Amino acid sequence: MQHSPFQPNPPYSEHGTIPVARGQWRADPSDHFGVVVARFNQRVGERLLSGCLDTLARCGVAVDRQVDVVEVPGAWEIPTAGRLLCAGAKRDGHPLHGLVVLGAVVQGETPHFEVVVQEATQGSSRVGSEFGIPVGMGLLTTHTSEQAMERSGGKAGNKGSDAALAMLEMVDLGRRFTPGPLSSTGSATGP
Repeated sequence: MQHSPFQPNPPYSEHGTIPVARGQWRADPSDHFGVVVARFNQRVGERLLSGCLDTLARCGVAVDRQVDVVEVPGAWEIPTAGRLLCAGAKRDGHPLHGLVVLGAVVQGETPHFEVVVQEATQGSSRVGSEFGIPVGMGLLTTHTSEQAMERSGGKAGNKGSDAALAMLEMVDLGRRFTPGPLSSTGSATGP
């Protein structure tokens, strides 16, 4: 029997008669996740981290043993820490199944904002591609500190929570498309 992620049973969305594969917000007990949080704009980072970890726990992740959290000075350092975390976990025989990056970059009066945001987002994406894992993007890019606070547990919700959900959904979706257990590189090891 050929493996197909498009099974005619939940979870899937149906558009007409075409089933659409969709991951769920769940984790296996053997999953290992990483979270990198920027210390700059610390109050926002703490709120994003709290939302992320709370959401992971509500989705069945044993946060105390399945999640490694790394704190870095600012958003610029997020991709480097993500790469170090992924490489170390792989070397130790417990590869990460997903990564969440968190922080806030508030626009100032110089082009520095664009440079930092571009490197942090593109660098995090490259880490995901390099290690074959999904990356939940919880890096806020706002015009004001007030907007960052609103998006880290205020009126606009908590983007740390949203990033955790996106990462979990993509990990689960990846399993649906992979015919066997994932190797430490994130590639299929067999049917």
